[in-house]
Amino acid sequence: MKTLSASKRNEKRGNIIENHIEFSWDSVDLIAANPERKKGVYSFTNCSIGSFEARSPIPDGPVGVILSFTNCVLGLLDLTNISISNFELKLNNCVVKTISSNPKLDTLYIRNCLFLDEVRLENIPKIDLNYAMSVELSEFVYNNLPDLSKYNTPDRSAFFFISNPKELLLKGNLNDTKKKTYCPQFSYQGAKIIPAGLSIVNQFNGNSSKHKIDISNAFVNRIEFQGDADIEIEVSSIYVRNMSFFDFRNNKKSKFVGVECNTMVGIRSSLEFHNSSLDNFNLELFNFGSFPLLNFNKTTLGNCVLRSCQFPDKLKNFRKIIICPITVGHHKSKNDGLIRYYLFLEFKAKMEESGNRYEVLRLQAAANDALYNVENLSTSDTVILFLNGFTNKHGLSLGRPFCLFFASGALFYIMYLYSHDMLYWSFEIDWHLVWNYFSFIDVTHKKDFLVSKSMLQSCSIPIDFVGKLFGGYFIYQFIAVFRKYGKK
Repeated sequence: MKTLSASKRNEKRGNIIENHIEFSWDSVDLIAANPERKKGVYSFTNCSIGSFEARSPIPDGPVGVILSFTNCVLGLLDLTNISISNFELKLNNCVVKTISSNPKLDTLYIRNCLFLDEVRLENIPKIDLNYAMSVELSEFVYNNLPDLSKYNTPDRSAFFFISNPKELLLKGNLNDTKKKTYCPQFSYQGAKIIPAGLSIVNQFNGNSSKHKIDISNAFVNRIEFQGDADIEIEVSSIYVRNMSFFDFRNNKKSKFVGVECNTMVGIRSSLEFHNSSLDNFNLELFNFGSFPLLNFNKTTLGNCVLRSCQFPDKLKNFRKIIICPITVGHHKSKNDGLIRYYLFLEFKAKMEESGNRYEVLRLQAAANDALYNVENLSTSDTVILFLNGFTNKHGLSLGRPFCLFFASGALFYIMYLYSHDMLYWSFEIDWHLVWNYFSFIDVTHKKDFLVSKSMLQSCSIPIDFVGKLFGGYFIYQFIAVFRKYGKK
């Protein structure tokens, strides 16, 4: 163990390799070294320290302390025995195992640092995180790295549990939006060493007036919000694998702009709202459809504002939206269909306010699809919903009624020819029968379009009649899609 006493301002220490260091100072030293009562700055560069313990034996004084580490490999940073309130910690391009729970900090700055274990940061007034998409480690750090084999997994990330921050800033340099599967990495001389994803859990207890969270232009593995907040939240231009809200309510504006899921094969990704309220939420360019799983459990939209949001591109993908607790998984409750139906209607109403007619139609289709699964629905309603879903996906598909029209026409035409004994095997094509197929699918064709009335068979007339019914119905479903998109 090595003991260091800080008695000089702007003291720099480098190339230290120790298992344990105890670093201390007192107010007398600080005042003597800082006659103008500015902060004492103590820097460590190119150091490898198994555990670092900072102490301030004398209670709070008029002079603060900035403790800075650059290009260091650190084990445990113990900051629990700090008596002064004006204490800042700066970490730049370091590899850190963890920081002690509940560190006594006024401000925490982290720049491109790799944390190996969970970090719990509670009641720290200001937390400033800055991560680049690619971080180049220094030669000293690379040569003193611990064994990273157990940490080097595709989904690993630095996990920060943050409780009641006054100000939380997270900035990145995610500029290439085309690289959706791009994962930030720590590397040395171009060789990738370990993923650099971030996981952040924000917990609030309601006492957060005039506080702010700003997350932008970053790749994040996980973001979670918990509790009652009274804080301004702004999240913009991020790729996130998992975003969740648990028992979350915010009395101030929560703005999310340009949020999209970054999925990875074999890694679970989801967007979850559990027992939360979306009052005061402003969602712009929020891509709901990019999340493989969406969960809205006991959650209301309230006065949430949606602008230019994207939902699943296919009707079947709306079925991945569940409304049950995550512990239950995909188990359907008795009222699952009805709750999903009203949830989609809520989303539809929000999109109507923004004038997004395209998403309105898809949400109405999703609502009809959910309504079809409601128990105790009348037989007639069930039949209507089934036929609309099968023939044109509740007004979303042009191709399906178009194909069904020609397929049903071909089926009934073959039956019509069979009733007249006009089907036979031949290596030559009877073009006369082929061209008459197009006369048959004309729903206004006469009964004797192919043979005279005297030669009509008893079964050919009902076959022709039913064929016209099906053809007319598919034409109607085809036109209905155009009409829906044309309505104001």
